Amino acid sequence: MDEVAKHGVDAAVIRRLRREFSDDLASQICSFASLQSKARLKLGDGVWWVTPRALQQATAWQVARLKSKWFGDHDVIDLCCGIGGDAVELARRGRVVAVEKDRELARLASANLSIRDELIGRSAVICGDARQFAPQNNELVHIDPDRRENLRRSTRPDLYQPPWKDVQIIIGQSGGGVVKLAPAAKIDQTDAESTHRVWLSLKGSVREQDALYGDAISIAAAQLVMHDAA
Repeated sequence: MDEVAKHGVDAAVIRRLRREFSDDLASQICSFASLQSKARLKLGDGVWWVTPRALQQATAWQVARLKSKWFGDHDVIDLCCGIGGDAVELARRGRVVAVEKDRELARLASANLSIRDELIGRSAVICGDARQFAPQNNELVHIDPDRRENLRRSTRPDLYQPPWKDVQIIIGQSGGGVVKLAPAAKIDQTDAESTHRVWLSLKGSVREQDALYGDAISIAAAQLVMHDAA
């Protein structure tokens, strides 16, 4: 069977899945199962509902956990949340609303948050366009724009989805936040005094660039002072 070669799943298991579900759903379950070891390595312990592309684009759990500390105890709106890797870590420290326009990814993010008992009551997932969700009540924002135009990775923020001009509007409506960017991305520096840029590496590789705004800057700075003092 194709699934045996493609996903490494036992043929008897595949036959049982096909009897109980449709061929397409059986194949999808096999794909999820085959990705679990990679998902746990990148996203942390537990079961993860992922796709190959979404897993590739997701934030490593070590990076997501560090970034989550930059939001303090603020409520957070996590825009372009993908499968919810950042949202899970954000929910561990407080309330988060995750937004994703891709319906399948939104379902996967919801599953990844809901199966973790410790996060119950701390998170919600909404399927929708990030530009339609202005921050409320001084929420801070985490936004991870799609950096792949026509499936090709781009370092140009004006080609992101949503594009940089819309990201700036969203950030301007909030009390601050963090924007995830490609390591080589260059952004408009006219507001350089109100922006702090950070490059995060893991295991010898630069994983992402982050632009910090507003309260996220002061929270991150305070934590750095506390770390140095310790």
